[in-house]
Amino acid sequence: MPSSGTWMIEFDPHCRRCTRLAEFLEEGRARHPAYHCAPVAPFGDATPRLLIVGLAPGFHGANASGRPFTGDYAGVLLYETLHRFGWASAAVSTSRDDGLRLVEWPQRAPGLSEAADLRIRLAYAGAGRSAEIAALSDKGQELLTRLVTTAT
Repeated sequence: MPSSGTWMIEFDPHCRRCTRLAEFLEEGRARHPAYHCAPVAPFGDATPRLLIVGLAPGFHGANASGRPFTGDYAGVLLYETLHRFGWASAAVSTSRDDGLRLVEWPQRAPGLSEAADLRIRLAYAGAGRSAEIAALSDKGQELLTRLVTTAT
């Protein structure tokens, strides 16, 4: 069991809460019908030691491919770096189904996943962003307390 706790991120593949982004994706779908142009799901281990969050999907990257950081220069740099340090199975990501896997907790049996300790919700809040973090276990409460203490 990882000492840092377990995280769960809720994902809605049909989310339209960010009106400006939803309209942008509709326009993109009209111009590029073969593009993914929808919310882009996270991928990798359900209990990561490293969490990489992008501001918004790159139009000719994740919006085209449907995988975070795939198809744009940010992804080239990211996946080369992850591979160099042993966190990705390949140095190049070309599509959702290219076989690339993120390497996390290799000592665990495949498919083994623990219950989440924290729930994280990210959302637009006016011109900014908001984050809601809720503890789902005693370990989650400990992590949340440390996070709040560190932030203040």
